Amino acid sequence: MSDYKPAFETSVFVILLIATFFIPIIGIVMGAMNLKYPERNGQSVGLLSLGVIMALANFGVIMGAMG
Repeated sequence: MSDYKPAFETSVFVILLIATFFIPIIGIVMGAMNLKYPERNGQSVGLLSLGVIMALANFGVIMGAMG
């Protein structure tokens, strides 16, 4: 069996980006799971980065609302 997986199609990648914007764990998990595939490396880093940024932003909003 081959470990080859092609890059995400544009439509799938856009849906993942939008989902990550609202639910950051999606981008973190999908990005981390797909880092091992060279064809998806750039997309995975993007999803992972957006997921972490949105998680921190959400955390900041929640903490700001509490204080």
